[in-house]
Amino acid sequence: MKITSDPYGIYREERIKKSGIREAFTPNSPILDIELFSGRKDEVAKIIECLNTKGQHILLYGDRGVGKSSLAKISCLILNHAGIANGQLYQKRCDSHDTFKSIVTSVLNSIGIESNTIAYESEKSVGFEKILHANKKSKASKEGNAVNSLSPSWVVEKIKDINGILLIDEFDVIAKASEKKKIAEMIKLLSDYGSSLTIFIVGIAETANILMGGHASVNRCLKEIKLGRMNKDELNEIIKKGEERTSIKFDAAVKKQIVALSSGYAHYTHLLALKAAEEAIAEERTNITKNDLRIAMQKAAGDAEGSLKQAYDNAIRSSRKKDEFKNIVIAAALCGDDEFRAVELRTQYEKFTGKAIAQNELNNYFAKLISRDDSCILKRLGTGVYRFTDPRMPSYVRIANNLAQAV
Repeated sequence: MKITSDPYGIYREERIKKSGIREAFTPNSPILDIELFSGRKDEVAKIIECLNTKGQHILLYGDRGVGKSSLAKISCLILNHAGIANGQLYQKRCDSHDTFKSIVTSVLNSIGIESNTIAYESEKSVGFEKILHANKKSKASKEGNAVNSLSPSWVVEKIKDINGILLIDEFDVIAKASEKKKIAEMIKLLSDYGSSLTIFIVGIAETANILMGGHASVNRCLKEIKLGRMNKDELNEIIKKGEERTSIKFDAAVKKQIVALSSGYAHYTHLLALKAAEEAIAEERTNITKNDLRIAMQKAAGDAEGSLKQAYDNAIRSSRKKDEFKNIVIAAALCGDDEFRAVELRTQYEKFTGKAIAQNELNNYFAKLISRDDSCILKRLGTGVYRFTDPRMPSYVRIANNLAQAV
């Protein structure tokens, strides 16, 4: 029976939850279901090969939102599912406060070295660590495990005989370069020993050199895999698997628009597909239409990452000419997902607004919108060449302004 009154959305939520659609499309968390994982077959094969090669370690890097965490975790799951996993999987998701010590703690704990025997010196001794014994009893009970300094060489001596994988995700957020250097030194030493413990690093960066801080000593033992955006077939596969899991059906035109709006980012495919499907399911329909997508775009813009919304709002905020700043940002988004030139932006501006804009007038707006670093929504790459600072921004701008027909 169709419910006509649902002021708190309870019945709507019951239908959506029962459908399982939020397990099929997961924009806010990595894919951990092998059956729902789509694309990336070549990358998975490379990772599995490295994970099974003694002395070889992995660096998986790329732009934000391309699916690095999902790929890393699902590769380890596939390896385990196939019955050829190399020992235990240790996982560490980093934050800005993480250090070499906190990253290796789980591995040390697995061989009986407890983290409560390790303490930092005072803040005056930033960059140095020492090991303190909790008490005499602890010291006596852990004979042979007492540590004089938590150096990479000491840690490697303790863990080199472990069979397993240490997956270090969000490596880029570690604040101190000195801590990253210790990880690099540990990788080199593990490789020198021919250890069966593999270090699997995942992080956001344009180049591997940026992520690892230029530590060339690890190059020979660190397999670098740059993850780019997904192609259209891979994004379509995400939608297809969601359809198969839930028995819903997207109109062909809707699938095409979702893929185009996603611009190679699986996150947007999951987000738009989920929000569109929720609209249909709430009305007890199994067919997702363009109207569902239109509503989904409005909701997806509100659910997008806060940093994207803030950067966009800052760019178009103006006491007098907000619409003009907004139109220029939209025109830039319509230029495509990569770099563009000012003449392309002016062409898109005229198509979108129906009026021309001179280069000198455009330059006045560029003063607020463009920088050579990452402080503005657009970044100058060279004379007359620009791109969005966050490569996900063109998709967000198109979604936020309901421009499905323009892609």
